[in-house]
Amino acid sequence: MTPTAHRPARALLTLLALVAGLLVAPTGPARAVPGKPPPLTTPWTSQALTGTPLPEYPRPQMTRPDWLTLNGEWQLRQSVTDDPPQFGTDLPDRVNVPFPVESALSGVQRAANDNRHYLYYRRTFTVPPAWSGRRTLLHFGAVDWQSTVWVNGRQAGTHTGGYDAFALDVTPHLTGGSNELVVKVWDPTDSRQHGSLPPIGKQTKTPDGIFYTPVSGIWQTVWLEPVPTASISRVDLTPHLATNTVRVRVHTRGDVSGHSVLAEALDGGTVVGAATGGFTEFSVPVPNARRWSPDDPYLYDLRVTLRAAGGATVDRTTHYVGMREITTGMVNGVLRTRRSDPAPPTQTEAARPPRTVPRPAPA
Repeated sequence: MTPTAHRPARALLTLLALVAGLLVAPTGPARAVPGKPPPLTTPWTSQALTGTPLPEYPRPQMTRPDWLTLNGEWQLRQSVTDDPPQFGTDLPDRVNVPFPVESALSGVQRAANDNRHYLYYRRTFTVPPAWSGRRTLLHFGAVDWQSTVWVNGRQAGTHTGGYDAFALDVTPHLTGGSNELVVKVWDPTDSRQHGSLPPIGKQTKTPDGIFYTPVSGIWQTVWLEPVPTASISRVDLTPHLATNTVRVRVHTRGDVSGHSVLAEALDGGTVVGAATGGFTEFSVPVPNARRWSPDDPYLYDLRVTLRAAGGATVDRTTHYVGMREITTGMVNGVLRTRRSDPAPPTQTEAARPPRTVPRPAPA
């Protein structure tokens, strides 16, 4: 797709073990291992493991054309103790990422009261040659709860939190061929192991009544994305209906000295408003903006371009925004939540079909 030292003998043995392991670990967009019979099915259960699981583009609010999914079959080892990670070695079990190990679709379906709170995942991947010259980001949609990531035996980063996405720049750890990815996850849920009690919602090791089976390990899409050395990392969008504008603030990574931002609002494929700014908030006009409502959920595209001092495009991302506001105000003397109340769409507006969010295809 277009996204210290050891004695010589020990070093040689380590290298041979790594090579041997890389030959058998899953690589590329992986197919799924068989799931287990679920206790509750839906009309879509049988389709979930057809091909690569969850192949859809994972971040529709900020799209780039190049990306590579790492969903599918991974190797897995479960442990009661906090063991050192194993590199260049096959792990005993198989798991479908990105399904939690308690689920049937994971192919594991372990019991809720399983006390192996340490999970070790392993697979390999190859970065597409067309990504040469760019930084490679490794994205995790969500991992519950505390994770450590290694690429080719070198620690790339850590993260704590079971509900939020995170990304690591793994460029310094990559090789030109097959790369080994190992992830350790510790999820004690409500066992209070080592005095822990992470945010668990209704998860429990002893589900009953309104309390649920835990969700442990990788449970959202894992994917790779190439970005320029200077790139867009996040864009905040705030509609302002009184002025028919969208307030834009662009966050970046890398050296953006002398760079500027061009933001363009698009109705379908037509640019209807544009503005140039820096890295503080600025406004983009959306003339005669079509208001978003449940009856008319119209979305505008917003194209954000990071430009070098000479005007050349450095990075570009595409977003979407609905022209709607949610505020607070006094209603009959009581502070209430208030939403924008758009007028009914005109006949011309009603004829315009709701916009579909673009979904770049995976590798």
